[in-house]
Amino acid sequence: MKVLHIIDTFWLGGAQTLLKSYFEAERENFDIHLFSLRRTVPSISVEHKNVSCYRSHSRYSPGPLRALTNIIKKRDIDVLHCHLPRSQVFGYLVKRLFQPNIILVFHEHGDIFEKGVLLPALLRFFQHHVDQFVACSKAVKKELIVRAGIPARKIEVVYNFVDTEKFARVELSNYNHLEKNTWGIKPDDFVVGFAGRLVERKGWREFVKIAKRFKSEGIAGQPGRRIKFLMAGIGPDAENMKKLINNYSLNDSVTYVGYITNMKSFYALLNCLVIPSYWEGHPITQLESLALGIPLVCSNGPG
Repeated sequence: MKVLHIIDTFWLGGAQTLLKSYFEAERENFDIHLFSLRRTVPSISVEHKNVSCYRSHSRYSPGPLRALTNIIKKRDIDVLHCHLPRSQVFGYLVKRLFQPNIILVFHEHGDIFEKGVLLPALLRFFQHHVDQFVACSKAVKKELIVRAGIPARKIEVVYNFVDTEKFARVELSNYNHLEKNTWGIKPDDFVVGFAGRLVERKGWREFVKIAKRFKSEGIAGQPGRRIKFLMAGIGPDAENMKKLINNYSLNDSVTYVGYITNMKSFYALLNCLVIPSYWEGHPITQLESLALGIPLVCSNGPG
């Protein structure tokens, strides 16, 4: 059975990271294909022969619809597996207009937790043409049932994953010394990290507030020990984040390291990782840090 996975972009996100891990683990499997609906900068690279991207940068271009139908016909695709909302819209249109017999799968990564009625309404409308829903956690499955009215029998829970051989704690010592020098971390510093897209729902603002509080209070029982906060990631809120750090006079204790291509080099610096998101489906950073044995603190949000 030949499967075509489609996703909005190869931008830096959990769904993209998951697909990258899957396709690179299945390099010799030529029955799977991956198609991105538009180009973005930056973007991840996926090492697999059957990966392609539509040439446009436009979010609203209808062009990918024709490209998708061409791939389906040329590759004799049996299953269309759609990741994230925009891909689900395109998947629905492909099935309704051109490929009525294709098996349509919607993979929900957590967007159902977003406030608003548009996505639940769309999923409710699409559901009669969707053969299978995939939820990345039991919490996501519950939300699909409650908010979008998807029957439980049509939802399969498939948890996100990481390659535990790639994220092995024994490798972290290879990065530690060099990177600590790069970011001005002293040997005795207690280092707390944040890694994620800089958008409001990821809780970056809460992380900066945590840094402000600990700057004044310090570590209980360890007077004089400095806490260093590292923030990795990019996104539309980057400038707002920098302004908040400056307004709180935290430039000496909070360092923004930007986009990190090798996350193990970032994790190697940390004594603790914080995930302060307002909601999450099943975050990849959580799985990576646990695989590496890094203590984890998460917000008590939906997901």
